[in-house]
Amino acid sequence: MAVNRYERQTGINLAPVVIEAGGNTVPYAGRGESYRLGLTPYQDHGRPAFFGSTIKSSRGATEAAKHLRPEEAERLNKAIGTQLERLLEGRPLDSAAVLSSSVEGKPDVSIIIVGDPWSERSLRLYCHHGKRINDAVVLWVDGRTTRRDSDKIERDLRQDGGYTAPKGWNSRKRS
Repeated sequence: MAVNRYERQTGINLAPVVIEAGGNTVPYAGRGESYRLGLTPYQDHGRPAFFGSTIKSSRGATEAAKHLRPEEAERLNKAIGTQLERLLEGRPLDSAAVLSSSVEGKPDVSIIIVGDPWSERSLRLYCHHGKRINDAVVLWVDGRTTRRDSDKIERDLRQDGGYTAPKGWNSRKRS
């Protein structure tokens, strides 16, 4: 991860650690772009872990997240915790599909589905396993939405980061 600087913040509702990160951390970042991202410690399990968000670096991801109902946001928060636990146990993310970029150095983005995958209100969590920071596991959240709004996030990932999904992963086979 190209990190220029770590900085501790104080105050209410602020992430305790802020980093400057580029395209190898932020899927939506163009060549030479960097963003200030906050990292929040995951609840203490005796194993260091952080999670952070790249959502504000994408207009589509930001819009999609705004349409979530509070109970949907809570279910996605639980899914983030589950994925962090998997990483802490040395297991991979539990993804339905992985988006890969044609741009060198971009992280693979996993899509985790919460609920019935064919329902328009099923939930999608877009995330990737970040590089360890001081031996701590890092999970980056790249998008949070329903199936209905997932095209907004996937469009931005495709346009801004050169991402593609496995062919036919999100469609039912017709008999």
